[in-house]
Amino acid sequence: TLNELRAKPGSVQERILLATLLEEAQDRLGAEKVLREMPPEHALAAQTRLVKLLESRQDWLRAAQEAEKLVSLPQGRNSTHVQQLVDLVERAGKPEEALKWVAEWKKLSPGSTTPWLREARLLQQSGKARDALPVLTAAARKFEDDESVADALASAYADLGQMSDAERI
Repeated sequence: TLNELRAKPGSVQERILLATLLEEAQDRLGAEKVLREMPPEHALAAQTRLVKLLESRQDWLRAAQEAEKLVSLPQGRNSTHVQQLVDLVERAGKPEEALKWVAEWKKLSPGSTTPWLREARLLQQSGKARDALPVLTAAARKFEDDESVADALASAYADLGQMSDAERI
């Protein structure tokens, strides 16, 4: 199958299959090349698959870079892709950059608590526990009946209460 597809890659699905088979055969450069050479009208499918390949390699930094390209495509700017980008940037060890994308995620998912909770967690992990409180307070107002937001806000206050005076400053 691999040799047949190499000889004559046809449809988008066949090219994605070829890239997947090349990846499994440890031809990582070949897999990426097939996806990068897809016709422009199939850029979304190619870019989505490329991000998945890099993610499966746990190459978080490159996956995040490619996910950013995915989000920049006209059809690529959606809640799922932005959430994936936030995840990858966070895994790449760049919480500040992840926070920048959370704002876009909130716009694309106005009825979801997930980006609000992620923003608070990123702030807390970045040593900015105090900055998480206004985020969680705003989320608690916006999502009055959501227990997970109320729990996160209560936990944030409790965690701040347990800090020593030196840590609070």
